[in-house]
Amino acid sequence: MSRRNLWRGTAILACVVASTAVVVASAAAKPKPPFAPQTGSYTGTLTTEGQSQAESAQVAKKGKKYSVVLTISAFAECSTQIGPDSVPLVVSNLTVPVKGKALAFSGTVPPAGGSGLGEVLVKVDGRFTGPTAFTATAGIEVPAGTLQCTVAPISMKLKRS
Repeated sequence: MSRRNLWRGTAILACVVASTAVVVASAAAKPKPPFAPQTGSYTGTLTTEGQSQAESAQVAKKGKKYSVVLTISAFAECSTQIGPDSVPLVVSNLTVPVKGKALAFSGTVPPAGGSGLGEVLVKVDGRFTGPTAFTATAGIEVPAGTLQCTVAPISMKLKRS
């Protein structure tokens, strides 16, 4: 066998091996299915200013879209004409859309229970750490008005119950 034929044979063998490797690799590399959180009730803790309390939420599916429905409870520290005051603030039935593993919401909502603060700006950012658990942080801003109020940052950690 001449050197030229030896090189041709080696080149043909290399092409066959490479194409076989590509076929095997493409057959083994199946695309991952999209992330889907489990629907149902979730329980865990809500923490603000070092204080923890029980928290619950619902993960729902409508069509192909998932959302988290939760209630956020906190205290707004307000300065009034007679001094500082702590005003309970509850934002209930807040629907936070889920996109992939992330959940995010930003918008104005009326607090429940007539806190007298008017609509508040709520921002929620979080992510699913698995199909049955998620963590999130929330911020609430009270619009400037007759009361100057601040709300401490809120963190949540929940898992399917």
